[in-house]
Amino acid sequence: PSKYKFNKALANHFVDFCDSLATLFKLPLPLSMTYVVDENNESLMKHLGYFYYPSGTGNGGKCLCKDTIILSSLGENHRHEVVHIFTHMNNPDVIGFFDEGLATYFGGNLGKSFQWQINHLSAYIKDKPDLDISNPDAFQYIDDKSNPQYVLGSIIIKYTIDKYGFQKVLKLLQYSKKEMTFLGVIEKELGIKAVDLNSFFRNYIAQLSTLTP
Repeated sequence: PSKYKFNKALANHFVDFCDSLATLFKLPLPLSMTYVVDENNESLMKHLGYFYYPSGTGNGGKCLCKDTIILSSLGENHRHEVVHIFTHMNNPDVIGFFDEGLATYFGGNLGKSFQWQINHLSAYIKDKPDLDISNPDAFQYIDDKSNPQYVLGSIIIKYTIDKYGFQKVLKLLQYSKKEMTFLGVIEKELGIKAVDLNSFFRNYIAQLSTLTP
């Protein structure tokens, strides 16, 4: 659209980020990247040959990994969604908890940074000592600014990188969701039992949060 000002600087930052991911994952970069911008979802999808209507607030994105397409309302540098392309290139059956965790660690979520999400989660659980935040069935929603499971996944990624290095993250991403649960992988690879995970999360969130106690 004529009224849209394409931000070349952000696009270049995005290319640099993709280059870094290619190095981390030891995968080749695509030879080219095409941006398609339109005024609304319906018009945009006509360029791609089919219709897709994103759910939620619209302040986010979607990765269509098989088609290597990123749908985004967050501008030219959407790091969260591109992480999924790299993780799925290595393992299309990757466990979602780790996949979304890495995407949130590197690219934030819903337009908010990893640190913002940590602080937001810390503030939410502060007055809820009886909430088992390690139970994905009991803790799926905070508000439309955050997905707590994505944030908890990013915390595991942060812990893994700090303690073991990125090669260990690649190990977590190798497991199939058809064969293992994220709880089983965390216990096997990181030595944290499911019964201890709630306290682990709470203690680590307290360490990572930059909110004033």
